[in-house]
Amino acid sequence: MNKKKKERNNRKKVFYDNINQEDLIICVRQLLEDLEKQKLMHYDLLYKINRCKEKEKNLQQQIKWLEYRLNNKL
Repeated sequence: MNKKKKERNNRKKVFYDNINQEDLIICVRQLLEDLEKQKLMHYDLLYKINRCKEKEKNLQQQIKWLEYRLNNKL
């Protein structure tokens, strides 16, 4: 059984069946691992967003500088 399928089955057991302590521990570990993965993805996305904001800021400054240069030449 592949890992994803096993995880789904364990979650179903928790919510729909009676489960033993060992299965509950396995399921909680899976949930914690998923949470950690999501947190890492979240931080990665925040980093990328901040980089894009910095690039936008730099481009805006370049545009202002070019506008200034254009206006002063005319």
